[in-house]
Amino acid sequence: MPVIEATDVRKTYRRRGKPPKAALDGLTLIVEHGGVHGFLGPNGSGKTTMLRCLLGLARADSGQMRVLDHTVPKQLPTVIGDVGALLESPAFFPAFTGLLNLRLLARAAEIPDTVVTAVLELVGLEDAADERVKGYSLGMRQRLGIAAALLKEPQLLILDEPSNGLDPAGMREVRELLRRLGDTGVTVLLSSHLLGEVQQICDTVTIVNHGRLVKSGPVSEVLAQASTGAVSVGISDSEGAAAVLSAAGFTVHLDRTGIIVDGVDDGSVVSRALAEQGRFVSWLMPVQVDLEQAFLDLTSDGEPS
Repeated sequence: MPVIEATDVRKTYRRRGKPPKAALDGLTLIVEHGGVHGFLGPNGSGKTTMLRCLLGLARADSGQMRVLDHTVPKQLPTVIGDVGALLESPAFFPAFTGLLNLRLLARAAEIPDTVVTAVLELVGLEDAADERVKGYSLGMRQRLGIAAALLKEPQLLILDEPSNGLDPAGMREVRELLRRLGDTGVTVLLSSHLLGEVQQICDTVTIVNHGRLVKSGPVSEVLAQASTGAVSVGISDSEGAAAVLSAAGFTVHLDRTGIIVDGVDDGSVVSRALAEQGRFVSWLMPVQVDLEQAFLDLTSDGEPS
């Protein structure tokens, strides 16, 4: 069974003096067991609302939601012990050490100190455990927040924008941590707008817009489906070959690697046109999109596909 299975979830906010706003408009979200799943969408697309509904912090108007094979919110008390979450910037006692902050949280939940030591090591803060939190960098505080979410040794970890506001070093720290967690068997659901980061660490991705599903699947498949419709051609005389292709009716331009031919579904027509003029390619390949371009293409009109 999927770790998260949400179907046709709807949530509308009533606003005084304004028309109602549909935050979730029949959204479906499926997260399989293990690895890191990216949950992407523009600001206001419903990501945080969906996470809050899954955790019982907001109530959906309709739809079905299951977490770890339990219906939520009805069975949330049964399953919440296996779910860790960090939806906002973590709040700690700044004058206390990282170790003491976690020990206080652990003792309130009757979790042994040995787990505290283990999660500090897992997030790479064992050497800073006895330092006061007020001296932590933003990246260290974020990792401490993730450590707090891991105290229950959850099967599912839900994070909302964990790299938000971090400098490049802090982003790298969090990225490496989440990748390690995904590799250890914890299922990580990561909401983020930092597409480059998501492309580096996520195995699968769900893209949403206007509260609706746009695309979901392995990152490689989502990128393949968002084709550029262009091919890159390597050839010894790029300028001469570009002139041949232009004369044949192709739309071309030169870049630092060779020739880009736009609007081509079948690269063989390009190589054939060149071969007929005695010009032979060294290589020809589709121009690959990155997750940022795929995201922009898929959400440009907001329509599900």
